[in-house]
Amino acid sequence: MTSFKRVLILGCTLWTSSSALNGALASPADDCLRLDAFRQQNETAEKCTKAIEEAKPPYKNVEKYSIQLGKVFNWVGRPEQALTALNSALERVPNNMEARLERARAYRGLNQLEKAFSEVSEVLANEPKNVVALAEIGLIYNNAGLTENAIAAFKQALEIQPKYHFARLRLGRVYQSQLEDYKQALQQYDTILADPDDILNQSESQEWRDEFDAVPFAAGVRFRRAQAAVQAGQHEKALKDIKWLTKRYPDQPGPHATLANSLSEQKNYKDAIEVAEKILKYCDKHPYSFIDKCYFGMRIKIKSLFALDRFSESIDVGRTLANTAHHKTIDNADSFFHTGLALKRVGKLDEAREFFIRSMDADPWFVRLVNQKIIHAGFYEGQETDGISEKTFIGLEACMINDDCLKV
Repeated sequence: MTSFKRVLILGCTLWTSSSALNGALASPADDCLRLDAFRQQNETAEKCTKAIEEAKPPYKNVEKYSIQLGKVFNWVGRPEQALTALNSALERVPNNMEARLERARAYRGLNQLEKAFSEVSEVLANEPKNVVALAEIGLIYNNAGLTENAIAAFKQALEIQPKYHFARLRLGRVYQSQLEDYKQALQQYDTILADPDDILNQSESQEWRDEFDAVPFAAGVRFRRAQAAVQAGQHEKALKDIKWLTKRYPDQPGPHATLANSLSEQKNYKDAIEVAEKILKYCDKHPYSFIDKCYFGMRIKIKSLFALDRFSESIDVGRTLANTAHHKTIDNADSFFHTGLALKRVGKLDEAREFFIRSMDADPWFVRLVNQKIIHAGFYEGQETDGISEKTFIGLEACMINDDCLKV
């Protein structure tokens, strides 16, 4: 994607996200069209979407309706429908930068990054100080794996508008997830949370959405800060945010997952198992709502049981996961890996080998990990690789009879 490899030069006037619709609206979807849906939970947003779809707008400027509809569709994670609405708007007003920016988001949601880049570039060519567009192009760069360009775009937005915390949050997440620079990530999150929650929630509501169930913006930043603090080994700092979150959102698995991870990192495996079981109880009631947190809960439980030498229990959880998991994720890869280790410890070598292969199938990083450990254990010489080769299988067989190989 060579067209991504540039960072746009800033120039001229500041452009911000759209205001409420002009004029009085007469449809049952009035509140939704004024973007109140952005401040609500997913369920409410879905109801708003339905109301908008069913409305027959008597407005003179139908393109405004289509743009708002596209925004709501983008917000509830339905980029195909957003694209249809926004295409309709742009047929009437092809130079509407608001619609083009929303269409860029829809293309990004569909992982059509070249098209997304083209749309947002057009916006920035017309409005080079549009901080929302700069943040959007940062997200596109990040999705394309161009981390340094993403950082540059987010920083450009913040140079223009230092209080544009959405860009600062995304900058923090790049530091946290891509670069594993937790100190820099925490610095960004601390800067955001220096402002009062009510101001943060009001100013960022129109663009904020995260897997933490569309909670208010300030709560989402606290969630990220808690995660980064655990990763940085600052567990007391993390615990303050975790307590704040679990008090206000007791049924949300995200903060509990962060707490379980913190306890596990501190080798408090007994309490980590207890928290993981709370997550899994929630998952039993809502199996599709937070599937990633459910997998994470399984991961913590399997690893903690393994660390306590409770191998049979660890194996039971791993087998359950193997029968139910339908997603290839890093959490499942780690769970299968530790299940394999537990099986190895109890002498079930054939099944252990099957779980090691499952772990490598679930995430390419685990292929590299297993190959790396086999090479370092001296079972074959060669380059570390992302592929499962015959040498990998030979090395795994050798690991089955060696207590030190694959030791964690």
